[in-house]
Amino acid sequence: MNQLNHVAIITDGNGRWATRQGKPRQEGHTAGRENFQHVCDWCLELGIRYLSFYVLSLDNLRRDKAELEHIQQMARDLCTGEGLARAKAKGIRLVLCGDRALQTPEDLALYENAEQKTADCDKLTIMFQTYYGGRDEIVKAARRCVEDGVEISEDSISARLYGAAHHTDPDLIIRTGGYQRLSGYLPWESVYSELYFTPTLFPDLSREEFFWACKWYEGIHRTHGGDREPTVAKNATVQKDAPFARKEAANG
Repeated sequence: MNQLNHVAIITDGNGRWATRQGKPRQEGHTAGRENFQHVCDWCLELGIRYLSFYVLSLDNLRRDKAELEHIQQMARDLCTGEGLARAKAKGIRLVLCGDRALQTPEDLALYENAEQKTADCDKLTIMFQTYYGGRDEIVKAARRCVEDGVEISEDSISARLYGAAHHTDPDLIIRTGGYQRLSGYLPWESVYSELYFTPTLFPDLSREEFFWACKWYEGIHRTHGGDREPTVAKNATVQKDAPFARKEAANG
């Protein structure tokens, strides 16, 4: 059985969740933030040590400015006041992974304060990928190799990625919202990640489905390019059918 150590989530579908209910898109992001808190609790319950969270990509910067500001404010809320106090009380370490040069000085100070205040927390480390682009991350790591005068290699690039000091590569990547692509998310780190795609919009992601995705991962025979054997436990397909049928009917 595989040990699930690191889960990464592409939180797609917040805006569509709000639109389908006749609400402004911002309310979808608010609902997503509330479910993020649940995901953190589920990770703690399962003993998962690392959680990567796709907050804002470089491509997202083309969106409406009001929507972007709302997303940024929610990120600030998670790193200050009650959000920061909650993280510390639960043993959650907060880490910013993205282009820090694009953050305003005020926002960067908030993130770095949260990193400092939670540095000793050791139950769950959460990486916020914000102002993040996967290709951009690799390019910057390669440039740092040149600046540091080291040979460009897999090890030297890996050591210079945004989250290199805090986590291993993700074991499982979950994408909500129905699209089956990574959208530039962790291209270097995800080469052997298992991928779980679901039509469920992120605000509707339930404890049942999250736990099922983790259980599904445990049943996969992982070879990392070695001898190939049956890849999924025999009963996994049977377990998978029922929850997916319900979600497809619900999400239309």
